Amino acid sequence: MDVSTNIVIGDISDIEEIGEASSPIENWRGFEIRGIDSAKVATLHAILTGQTFDEAYGEYLLAFEASEQGPWVAKIPDEPMERLAVLEDDVLERVGEELAATEEFERDGWPVEEVQIFLAELAALAGIAIVQGKAMFIWTMSR
Repeated sequence: MDVSTNIVIGDISDIEEIGEASSPIENWRGFEIRGIDSAKVATLHAILTGQTFDEAYGEYLLAFEASEQGPWVAKIPDEPMERLAVLEDDVLERVGEELAATEEFERDGWPVEEVQIFLAELAALAGIAIVQGKAMFIWTMSR
């Protein structure tokens, strides 16, 4: 299954509008990335917080579902994003290496460099969300 994903920041009250948007990055600050889903973000969450994958994934509650094919919207929990936002570049690089070595990313053939680029974008967006007092959302759609 090919998954299209937008990771955006907004107010909690924006969830339904984000879910109804065909491309949330047109109206909310964020970025588009293929092949990322809640499970991959939860894997990062587990690495950053020391939780098990199941504990981390359990925090990604579906906030919006248009249909069985999506789009779906989940709020990304604050704790892992707060931790990610303050990581120094060398630590971010090591976290990218660790994340790339997980089953979720290896199975889909993600090169370490691409995982690190994704993390850098996510960390930058997390920093903006914190400064602006916004929440982060993951919008996914099967294509």
